[in-house]
Amino acid sequence: MKPTNSSICARTGLRGCAEERKFYYLALFEHILPSPPPPSPKKPGEPCSCNFLFNPFQRFVFFFFVNLFLLWRIRIPSFPMSSRDRGSPSSSSSSSSLPGIEKYNEKVKNQIQALVRVIKVARTYRDDNVPSLIEQGLYLGSVAAASNKNVLKSYNVTHILTVASSLRPAHPDDFVYKVVRVVDKEDTNLEMYFDECVDFIDEAKRQGGSVLVHCFVGKSRSVTIVVAYLMKKHGMTLAQALQHVKSKRPVASPNAGFIRQLQDLEKSMQGKQVTIAQCQA
Repeated sequence: MKPTNSSICARTGLRGCAEERKFYYLALFEHILPSPPPPSPKKPGEPCSCNFLFNPFQRFVFFFFVNLFLLWRIRIPSFPMSSRDRGSPSSSSSSSSLPGIEKYNEKVKNQIQALVRVIKVARTYRDDNVPSLIEQGLYLGSVAAASNKNVLKSYNVTHILTVASSLRPAHPDDFVYKVVRVVDKEDTNLEMYFDECVDFIDEAKRQGGSVLVHCFVGKSRSVTIVVAYLMKKHGMTLAQALQHVKSKRPVASPNAGFIRQLQDLEKSMQGKQVTIAQCQA
């Protein structure tokens, strides 16, 4: 009988291995390296865990090169020829194989580009674990900042707004969480969540606490929510709100689709102001 991962881990004490593999593949999917889940405390007489062998960044580099090696080992698949191509050997390679090979090469190229993006982001990720103060009671940051429990406690953060599709709360017993499950794509409708996110931030402030808004990098999704909050609560224009956020967090840069949604918000706010002015006149 072939031993399962759980039985192997039970014998060797590597209880976190399967969970860490899931964690890193999730990181590759999102094109960012989150810090690994904390290891379980070692009890007397318990076998040692593998976590001491590598620090988080070394484990990331290891997984990066493993995936790169697997991509290199993949063989180009054979592509079936049509009945017409079987009768003309000279055209079989140009008519059937080449389009398939080009499509395959494009897929591999995209995968390698994704891995390159991961390692580039990882270089700056290790130092981006402190949230940026936007205004009193409102912070903006990355997933690393959201995992930095001691700093969050020292900043009186009580609520965490996660704007990402695949992130679970890192400290569910210590903070109040709200998770908006969206991906960082131009066609993602983030505008539909503006009002409930504003209410969540206001509730944290009313209770005397502070809120951290974060996604993976703290660059696009979370920035869009914070900019929308400043526009709605302080009547800022899009340009004013975005400039204010960039002055506090220079990496801030919502994608083009989110910018269009913020422009729509700005137009709707201007329309309401015109209507109110007409009613008062």
